[in-house]
Amino acid sequence: MEKFLTVQEAAAYRGVTIPTIRNWTRAGRLAQHQGKRGTMISRAELEKITNADALAVLAAYGSQENLAVKVRDLLFPVDRVEVQKPGQMVVFKSVRSANGEVAARQLRDPMNGALVADAVTVFGRPTLEAACIPDGVGCRWHFADMLAITHGGPMPVDLPAWRTLLGQPCVGCVLRLNPRGPKRQTVARKPPGRRSPGLSAGGGPGTPVYWRSQADNALKLADQARARGDHAESRRLRDRAAEHARKAGN
Repeated sequence: MEKFLTVQEAAAYRGVTIPTIRNWTRAGRLAQHQGKRGTMISRAELEKITNADALAVLAAYGSQENLAVKVRDLLFPVDRVEVQKPGQMVVFKSVRSANGEVAARQLRDPMNGALVADAVTVFGRPTLEAACIPDGVGCRWHFADMLAITHGGPMPVDLPAWRTLLGQPCVGCVLRLNPRGPKRQTVARKPPGRRSPGLSAGGGPGTPVYWRSQADNALKLADQARARGDHAESRRLRDRAAEHARKAGN
């Protein structure tokens, strides 16, 4: 069944303002439908024009990775700071900013509108909002998921460009992103040859090999019990060893 969004929901999902959605409907770029909640927008149609816009953006930047690096450098720029140790000369070290408040201001600065709009088109508003969280505060992937569920918008995708913006996901997000887990590695078969005694060579339960091994184990335990002075336990284990030996045919 086709899903429809209100104008407010469509704006939140696309990461644009409500007037932008209304302009698109007036220009005929988006079809509007009347429903019980007023004017409705087809989510499939909204995703279709979003994908078309994303292709145009990527053609300008070359790849998702290039765009992600530009956004990361905008939110957390690299500064050269002086580092001086006692008895050593002054050196300059490149340090990336970790100020989340500055990153949030950069995201909303009108001067960065073009780059931010392009990033929203490709990555979605939840991913950009989560990218403003500095390291050590929490999992950015989890925060992006919560924003997408609560306010609308696409969830992050486990691709290198998203990892450039959000870093490494936590264990819970890894399981969500890869529900089937890692691919199983095939184990190479052993070359044909002489097999060691075991379950496949007549050593399974009920076979003579099995009962002989059980008898040997019981005798070892009986010797240990006698060594620590527990003669009753030693006799019981020796009786068990004798019973296993009879089953083995000895």
